[in-house]
Amino acid sequence: MKNNRLVFMCGFIGVVLIVFAVAFFFIERNGKNGSDFVSDIDNQLDNNIDINDVDIDIITKSLNFISTTLSDFAEENTYQDYLIDENATRFKQFLKDTREIKKIKQSKMGSWKMADRKLRTFSIEVVDENIYEVVCRIYYELHAEKLPEPSFSIEGYRLIVSDKDGEFKVLAAMFSGYSPIPLMPATILGKPVEDFDLSIFIDDDFKVKSGVDMPYDLEQIKTELLK
Repeated sequence: MKNNRLVFMCGFIGVVLIVFAVAFFFIERNGKNGSDFVSDIDNQLDNNIDINDVDIDIITKSLNFISTTLSDFAEENTYQDYLIDENATRFKQFLKDTREIKKIKQSKMGSWKMADRKLRTFSIEVVDENIYEVVCRIYYELHAEKLPEPSFSIEGYRLIVSDKDGEFKVLAAMFSGYSPIPLMPATILGKPVEDFDLSIFIDDDFKVKSGVDMPYDLEQIKTELLK
């Protein structure tokens, strides 16, 4: 009888430890995946009186994608490329190219780390059935190994996403970070984030463009950056 109780208690303790481990894992992940933006969203709802629960869910998912995958401060072990529409090959290629540019820039500046961030503005608009445009601006404070003082920047993001039956996918995105600027079309440079041209990734009907024929010469850009 005592042995049965001992086995039961050991099993119970094991289950409890597993539950705590899983909970700790998700807490850790949430600290890195954009959930800390939730309070920023709540603080700005007064300025977005037409926003609803569906909008908030899509904005939160978009911020998660920015934090884990799109941003210059996303780390390789957090990438969630599976959130990109499988047919969005041009956008996937663009994201891959920005990561190459990031490596070159970090080789000159040293590795950069985000010290702080704050969601400044956000908006969401339905542009087609189950398709949304999300625009936001995020303030960053960063530290780089070869820079004596912290640096500050406000980066703009424009995303076209789909959300059908709870399945969230990114169709296209552009942002004004350190990495994408050398790759940006001339039609984007100097414009506000709301006017970022996404026509290299999607057509006028918000259908993704396939192929990897990009409107820039990556090797030439890399050569210039390495000079």
